[in-house]
Amino acid sequence: MEPYLVWLQKRRSKLLPKLKKSPLKEGKGGFTLIEVAIILVLIGFLIGLGASLIGPLTKRIKVQDTRERIDAAVESVLGFAVARKKLPNEDEFNSIVRNPVDAWGKPLRYVVWENFTHGTNVICPSDATSHGFNITVETANGNRTISNVAFLIISSGPNYNLQTKFKGSNNVWYVNATNETITVYLPGAKADDFPDDVNLKDDYDDIVKWVTVYELMQRVCYGEQRGDEGPLRIITYSLPIGKQNEPYSAEIIAVGGVPFNQNNGYQWNYSITPSNPNLTFTPQ
Repeated sequence: MEPYLVWLQKRRSKLLPKLKKSPLKEGKGGFTLIEVAIILVLIGFLIGLGASLIGPLTKRIKVQDTRERIDAAVESVLGFAVARKKLPNEDEFNSIVRNPVDAWGKPLRYVVWENFTHGTNVICPSDATSHGFNITVETANGNRTISNVAFLIISSGPNYNLQTKFKGSNNVWYVNATNETITVYLPGAKADDFPDDVNLKDDYDDIVKWVTVYELMQRVCYGEQRGDEGPLRIITYSLPIGKQNEPYSAEIIAVGGVPFNQNNGYQWNYSITPSNPNLTFTPQ
């Protein structure tokens, strides 16, 4: 029996693989439970920190995206006005604006002076002071009133709550009263001038952009006359040096802006200090 056991033991030693000794040496073992716990706490802290930054970062990206969409919508409306000499109505607005919703999927609201949406060539023959509505803009230094607004575009912002006054049906409000006033509140102010969606005075975060009648007429009526040279500005940056007892003349040139009269002229005002009767100014 004993020789058989010896033979069996030798047989097993040949069939079974030999176990290699662990390369770990004494004192070189793995992490302790305390070390593992610390690592897990650090990993959890980093994950929590990253998650807390995702929300504000996503909000900031969507706000910027919505501002760009509103800018694009305003340019679409102005382009339509230049071509048609009128502002788009509801159907035309929806057809010309490439993306009529904000980054949160809510529709952009379009508030427009109604008289500019009927017929053709209704903007240029108009007197700017007799058209448009008013906007009261809250600032840190007090309220500022902007008169003769032709149109504005509104997004309800991150809180999904439209807080700017809106009386239209669907997503368009045709304003026909010059004394109509819309308030654009200071960001964070408790306000809700449109209780039809969420009747809650929440922190104001609507995103609003407007164009006045004067800005509209500058683009539509006078851009072609002056080559669309933009706002009024003087392009003469310096005058030639004069010498005593010698004739002197210089020319000051202005471009852009809205013509003062039908001859596309400007109205110049000047003062000479100290007074000199030999120095004259002749507008041309």
